[in-house]
Amino acid sequence: MKNICDSISRFIYKKISWIMTNHREKITEQYKMISIVFGKDLEKRVDEFYINQISSSILILVTVLVISGLFIVFNQFNSSSDIQIERNNYGEESALYSFEDVNHSLGNTINVYIEPVVYTPEEIEEISKSTIKKIDKSILKQNKSFEQIKTDINLINDSGYPGIEILWERESPTLIDVAGKINNATLEKKITTSVTAKIVYGEEVCSKEYTLEVYPKTYTAKETQIQEIVKEIQSISKENSDKKIFNLPTTINGVQLRNSAKRKNIGGMIVAFGIVIIILKWIKEKEEIKKRVKERNQEILLEYPNFINKLVLLLGAGMSIKGSLYKMTQDYRQKREQGKGNQYLYEELLVTINEIDAGLSETIAYFNFGRRIKLGPYLKTVTLIIQNIRLGTKGLLPLLEQEEAVAFDTRKENAKKQGEMISTKLLIPMILQMLIVMFIIMIPALLKFNL
Repeated sequence: MKNICDSISRFIYKKISWIMTNHREKITEQYKMISIVFGKDLEKRVDEFYINQISSSILILVTVLVISGLFIVFNQFNSSSDIQIERNNYGEESALYSFEDVNHSLGNTINVYIEPVVYTPEEIEEISKSTIKKIDKSILKQNKSFEQIKTDINLINDSGYPGIEILWERESPTLIDVAGKINNATLEKKITTSVTAKIVYGEEVCSKEYTLEVYPKTYTAKETQIQEIVKEIQSISKENSDKKIFNLPTTINGVQLRNSAKRKNIGGMIVAFGIVIIILKWIKEKEEIKKRVKERNQEILLEYPNFINKLVLLLGAGMSIKGSLYKMTQDYRQKREQGKGNQYLYEELLVTINEIDAGLSETIAYFNFGRRIKLGPYLKTVTLIIQNIRLGTKGLLPLLEQEEAVAFDTRKENAKKQGEMISTKLLIPMILQMLIVMFIIMIPALLKFNL
């Protein structure tokens, strides 16, 4: 699979390489700065970078497409089973469900309101008895009996059961208000009245008929078919009214349905997630190159005081600039052969010496050295060296000694800044340690105080 992706990636890269010319130049420039340690075939290395990125993107994309396809197949397979409907809880509003015609023969979305789950007759009977007992215990409040009502009574409205309401019917509304307040201040004699508690659950208690003259709507053939489907779904819902979750057949009146509310585009979400991963991977690789370039620059800057010091010592000993650089690179080769690792600065110096040995003039070779390094202190030193080669070496050594002093002062300042950064980083661990110590000291004291 990896070999196939690599072959496809190389083909794609050849076709689209002209599109990313500007981006490729930036990547090449960055690789050129760090290529000494990792090899000198920059063009091949940049090509491999893009090919690997495209190959990884293809692998991720194929993976998410396969997973997305599996989800689609799985959803299609599940669509052949019953449609599961979940009702709202007792007393809540009816839930609106939308169904789609899979074969698109109707061309409409079928909307059906599904009633909330209902109590069974046995449950309603038990709830009614329990609610009546609750009313019996609370209705009198401070009154001694129903025969001696002198103060307010308690007309409770909360049954304690979702969907169950308590409604009060008062024979004398002016005497007893809805809150149970007794308006007996102006009474001249005893009045016999009544209050009736009605425990209402849907149509179980009472109903009221309103006569309305509403003309029926004229339906098209498709709308008539939709109404029949709605009635069939509602009929099935009524048959299963005591169940919170019930199933509908996938085909009603010859029309295949599916629950559009439950259908989620999982496949699309997975593809989008894969694309995000691809983008993040490209960003990560680009940031990794920037990080390596930054590390390279830091390493070369840290080595600058040593470089300028060696150059001053060798020039002071009577050697030429070229001879001094030869000596530095010779010492570096010996250290590298001893396994002490590579250093960006001296690898660049090796390139400069090789250019001089190949017949390139010293001034051009030193100019190329500064252009490859691209760091201020080295550019300044290279400028001094080139000027003195053209005008003669007189006065070069004092200038380099001044530069050496500046370099060591800069190094001290950098060391001081790094120390301050380390102190700042240690601040959070110190605070955490202090909190732990305070916790260890205070908890026993608090426990002892509570005891």
